[in-house]
Amino acid sequence: MAAEHVAERITAASMNSLAGTTTTAADSDGAVFEFVVQLATRAIADLAAGRTIAYTASPEAGVSPADAATLLGVSRQFVDRLIADGKLTHRYKPGSKHRIISITDINNLKAQREHGRNGVRRAIDALVDGGIEY
Repeated sequence: MAAEHVAERITAASMNSLAGTTTTAADSDGAVFEFVVQLATRAIADLAAGRTIAYTASPEAGVSPADAATLLGVSRQFVDRLIADGKLTHRYKPGSKHRIISITDINNLKAQREHGRNGVRRAIDALVDGGIEY
């Protein structure tokens, strides 16, 4: 509820701010301002829902295995295993042995893992509803 209140206040403040702009330069500034407000509102909603947020300049931007571990909520060693098993792809920084993992690949893996968890939860719920003790 608190996050919704903050999001409402941000939206209201942005509308009040944009109401006073009339020039064509302000129109472009207004579009940027509106984008930033929408981004902040989505970030608040994601955090309130318990999701991890990560914003990058590009969906193809990459992060280190340690950062990938943080985004996935696992250890860096588990990320190494995911790479070795072919579940996460990587590339090397130019002229380096440092690995870079695509944010898109991380988000795809997160979605797959969440889908699997949801299936297990549904199965457990069905068993409990059917009278099986858990």
